[in-house]
Amino acid sequence: MSDYLPSLSALRAFEAAARHLSMTLAAKELNVTPGAVSLQIRDLEASLGVKLFQRKTRALALTVEGADYFSTLRAAFRLVREATAAITARGRGAVLNVTCTAGFATYWLVPRLGRFEAMHPEIDVRISASHRVLDFQRDGIDLAIRHGLGGYDGLISERLVDDELVPVCTPGLAAELGDHPSPSALTRFQLIHESIAMTGSSGWRRQAPRGSTPRAGRSSCMATEPMTR
Repeated sequence: MSDYLPSLSALRAFEAAARHLSMTLAAKELNVTPGAVSLQIRDLEASLGVKLFQRKTRALALTVEGADYFSTLRAAFRLVREATAAITARGRGAVLNVTCTAGFATYWLVPRLGRFEAMHPEIDVRISASHRVLDFQRDGIDLAIRHGLGGYDGLISERLVDDELVPVCTPGLAAELGDHPSPSALTRFQLIHESIAMTGSSGWRRQAPRGSTPRAGRSSCMATEPMTR
């Protein structure tokens, strides 16, 4: 059995490119150029004696050997991250990594942090403002606060607060629609859609009986954490 190990930089380049299936996105993550990532991977393939990627026009795909190698490397990098986080946490105390939307952090979470820190001065709370669905292990997240109804596989969810989602319009449009507009009355208007879908925001029209006034949808703000923690 050979004791040879490729360079860490080459392994990181391959793992990132295999995860994104993109040299450009891997380069952005690693803060290098796509050419540097491509060169690292070609050197890695040469040292291993196998092709790890199938290079197509505007596309990148893993070979069978590449997929097997990526699966093992991804698990290995996760273990390294977990070990690093555990050993560094000993010197700086407990760290709680929280992700939530910027609005929730500004108007709900941050105003309450002072009381929490007074009760738990040994915990260093770090907030990441994001609406993306994240990988808890890969991204080092302990707690995520999102709009939803809970029931996420592999996670424990607790309801924090409820939201009332209400359709709104200008006074001029309200006058045009009349006192008791039906959902069908809106079909001739161009609707504004949020790029971030909120649970319940698209359901109020389905909830309203035909010909009745649209009702507000309801969603909850859920806090989720890994079941293993």
